[in-house]
Amino acid sequence: MDLLQFSLLDMTPYDKQSWFNLVGGYNQSLWPFNLLAVLFTLSVPLLIARGSARLGLLLLGVSWLWCGGVFHWQYFSNLNWAAPWFGWVFIVEGTLLILAALFLKQGAWISLSSPCAWLASFMVLLALVVYPLSGLLEERTLTQLEWFPLLPAPVTLVTVALLVLLNSRWRHLLVVIPLLWVVVSGAFASTLGLLELYFMVGTILLWFLHLINLVVHR
Repeated sequence: MDLLQFSLLDMTPYDKQSWFNLVGGYNQSLWPFNLLAVLFTLSVPLLIARGSARLGLLLLGVSWLWCGGVFHWQYFSNLNWAAPWFGWVFIVEGTLLILAALFLKQGAWISLSSPCAWLASFMVLLALVVYPLSGLLEERTLTQLEWFPLLPAPVTLVTVALLVLLNSRWRHLLVVIPLLWVVVSGAFASTLGLLELYFMVGTILLWFLHLINLVVHR
């Protein structure tokens, strides 16, 4: 009976303001490493434009390792008992992305002129700029905004978008954990009433359209 009564609320033992405060304290504690995050953010569109898929995967891998080993293990674990397990999942994904960057035979993007690539590039823009700033609509302070590559949500959004752009069959393996996190993150966002939910839904739609495009052009 206890198992039947278990719900997502049991995994979210905090409210919206507690989450905002955690993110704010986390961001402030990272100074001046936040400046390095700015460089990571600016490098993403540059890596897309230059066709540097391997470096893009490497950057994503480092971002997932950071979110797992630093955010989940050292910060989010103080708010959510499941955070250490989330951390391990992020460590696995980060490792897979780094291995892909090192050993993929073909490390390149698809044609950036395709409609699917345009949608993916648009999602990158949303993840890097629009998603963080949407926090202002939730009455967050500037220190409580979620920026790539420091927080799981923007990292996940960018990852799915770049994997849509990746010209390799391995993208289907690499996207499994990010898509699972999209579902988990979207569920938490729904519970807390965060705008993050809409970005996660958009990410699922992007991957779905990507799969349709692959079937049509097979």
